[in-house]
Amino acid sequence: PGDGVKKAFVRGDRVTAECIMPCGKCYYCKKGLYHLCDDENGFLEGGFAEYMLLPKNALIHKVSKDIPAVEAALCEPLSCSAYAVNQTGMGMEDTVVISGLGAIGMGMLQFALLRNPKRVIGIDTNDALCEIAKKLGAAEVLNPMKEDVTKRIMELTDGVGCDIYMEATGNPASVETGMNCLRKQGMLFIYSVFKKKAEIDLNQISEFKELRVIGGHLSPGAFPYTIDCLEKGKINAKVMVTDIFA
Repeated sequence: PGDGVKKAFVRGDRVTAECIMPCGKCYYCKKGLYHLCDDENGFLEGGFAEYMLLPKNALIHKVSKDIPAVEAALCEPLSCSAYAVNQTGMGMEDTVVISGLGAIGMGMLQFALLRNPKRVIGIDTNDALCEIAKKLGAAEVLNPMKEDVTKRIMELTDGVGCDIYMEATGNPASVETGMNCLRKQGMLFIYSVFKKKAEIDLNQISEFKELRVIGGHLSPGAFPYTIDCLEKGKINAKVMVTDIFA
């Protein structure tokens, strides 16, 4: 910076960076939707490393030294979770189902619980992840390899169905499950990246249930909130770490 310009960061600061480097000039960037940039300059890699080289156009955020490094490393995936939950607008009367309890899904579970919904139900085929979700506060955790998930969700909601179904597996079968267990005018929120195309009954969206289908991508604007939650101990990132390579 030139004379008189305050530096945002100084030597020795701990920082993290968003993985996208937007152009700042395209239609979407000017609309504030920089995560949908038409002319992005690529993605940053190395966010889980102790040190990395950041280009001048990287989106950088300061991280308090009070946050342990093993937790600070999860700022990016947790920010994705925070953004996803915020996009649903879930409230205190909602029954929320989160399908997929990996890093993104487990983060969704925790950020959802901060909004005090009626109940949060987790779905995963990994028993170890299901146990972690229970400890974090999930009202119930279901394993589709062991039980009929749709049937159980309908039982828990007195036959009405869940209000919000958040897809975080990348498995097309999970999308179909969501459409089946959602109530009429419920919300299907899809955050995953899929390798296969999904075959769905479009009548579930229109004629039968009038569903709202919303997609999510990256974590625009969510880093500061996520870092604040980590600083205040509102999010348990440590429980999500299985291995450390150093």
